[in-house]
Amino acid sequence: IYDESSSYKKLQTADYALFEKKYLEEYATNLKNAGMRYTYVTYQGVSALEYTFDQQGLPTKALIFLKNKKSYLLQVGTSLNLNTKYSLLKSSFVIL
Repeated sequence: IYDESSSYKKLQTADYALFEKKYLEEYATNLKNAGMRYTYVTYQGVSALEYTFDQQGLPTKALIFLKNKKSYLLQVGTSLNLNTKYSLLKSSFVIL
């Protein structure tokens, strides 16, 4: 979780959605440049990027999104039952 509030300070409320869109587009470009495939999804009511990669040989799934002026990266790396563990993390993650 990273506090992005300083990036929002110079923006009008009406520009938040554009900032968030550009943030994800830049992240997607970085993934693409690294040779990673990604998918845009909706998570907790906001646009997000979901991607899979190997982290030091460990299969990993990740999700990045912005909400409440914070960026969130959920990531699971495991050699067993990756999809199940990832789905459990996604479904149980709660922003308080």
